[in-house]
Amino acid sequence: MTFLNRIAIGVFVVLAALSGCDRAPVTDTGQGGDTAFVEPVAGDYTLTIRTSGFPEGSEVTIYKPAPVTSPEAVIFIHDRQPVEEPVMTFNGSVDEPMIASIDIKPPSGSDVRYQRFGFVLEPGNIDVMVNAETHEITIEGGAYNDQTVNSWKRHPAYLALERDAKEVDDQYYAWYQKNRHIETGHPEFEKQLEDLRVKKEDLRHEILADIIEGTADPYAKLHALVQDRKLSESEYLAGLIELEPQLKYSERWQVYKGRIENRIKALEAQSGVGVGTQIKDFEANHLDGRKFQLSDVLGTKDYILVEFWASWCGPCRAEIPHMKQAYAEYADKGFEILSFSLDHEMEAWEDASIQEDLPWINTGDLKAFTSPVAKMYGVLAIPRNYLVDGSNGEIVAMDLRGDDLDTKLEELLK
Repeated sequence: MTFLNRIAIGVFVVLAALSGCDRAPVTDTGQGGDTAFVEPVAGDYTLTIRTSGFPEGSEVTIYKPAPVTSPEAVIFIHDRQPVEEPVMTFNGSVDEPMIASIDIKPPSGSDVRYQRFGFVLEPGNIDVMVNAETHEITIEGGAYNDQTVNSWKRHPAYLALERDAKEVDDQYYAWYQKNRHIETGHPEFEKQLEDLRVKKEDLRHEILADIIEGTADPYAKLHALVQDRKLSESEYLAGLIELEPQLKYSERWQVYKGRIENRIKALEAQSGVGVGTQIKDFEANHLDGRKFQLSDVLGTKDYILVEFWASWCGPCRAEIPHMKQAYAEYADKGFEILSFSLDHEMEAWEDASIQEDLPWINTGDLKAFTSPVAKMYGVLAIPRNYLVDGSNGEIVAMDLRGDDLDTKLEELLK
């Protein structure tokens, strides 16, 4: 039976486990040691990043997903280092090979695009090349990089789709430069890009599935699973459970398993918080430490926008000036905003609140995504908001941004 066949069967086991049934313990099959624990390969690494075309003031960050017990979403391996062209070198050590991410962020206002991509951080020499103008990214060195990341990135069919996508994207960008006044975008370009994205994801899935089925190395299987974005949550978890006998002491395996279990719980929580449902009451603290209860504001305003944000969330803060305009226009007409910060450091929350000069109810509990409030609402990413009818606590809209917020408030509070 192939690994993916066993995943398909394992999905039913996972769903049963999540619904409260006990899962039978995994036992050694005795078939050539397939289920024996595999010791990870630890050691030192030298990561060389070669860049071209990034402006002065650009920064590079290297990080990995954090355990679910951490208030932070990621653990920084090398944090916000200035980009030094043409070569930067990072040294360190790993206890086991792991999927990590590299972010290269140009300074605010730059026309150069933000770059974010994954690779396997493993012992040895790894050479990464990033071209800001062509968006080309290449990774050299490391057996797991070659076996998993480069297997799909360098596949001829995938490269052809990448070239097609870049050509359409360049055409779309050229059109946008001439038509900035048009707010609706260009549906034809957007459809072409979406079709190409789906084709790339399908091909990536096929290549990674072949790796999972074709190798006995549990770390290669793990890295392939993590990169496969076509798997459902239950399929992903079933694949991790299949690797448990060999990787149960792996810190990375434990992180991925904990995160997907949390995601499944969050999706279940989200199903109970939507348009037409009752907003869930919660307790938090004001920025100044005073206690606050959501139910305290219900009945005092006609409509309340419950907004999840954080100081480190760029899209959240980019939306604040528009929210302040809406608040200034509608606060006297029965509108209130209640923000809940997913920061875990008081100083960061306080500094951002002062910088943005927030005029509305500003609460949090400094527990970030481990917050019981975030878990109750199933918040997996921010910004996220809920517009609530203050008279009865019913959610009337979700994720209102920009003009959508204005349109809804005008409709409700003429």
